[in-house]
Amino acid sequence: PSYFRIALHFNIVKFPENAYLDYSGTGWKCSRGFEKVNKTCSKINIPANAHLAEWKPGWECERGYVADENRCI
Repeated sequence: PSYFRIALHFNIVKFPENAYLDYSGTGWKCSRGFEKVNKTCSKINIPANAHLAEWKPGWECERGYVADENRCI
């Protein structure tokens, strides 16, 4: 767990595996390659001909391929 200070005491922030404390210090976000599912971080399934997106959550198709549901064709 991580801690943050409020007035004269500390609160515990619990977060799941593959997560980190967010910038506010009061919550958490999933690490790159993982997405929030309920109160856990689940690994993102990347289909063939795709890669993790750099500027948005999830994945995107390689150049020359287009997304079709959960695959790149």
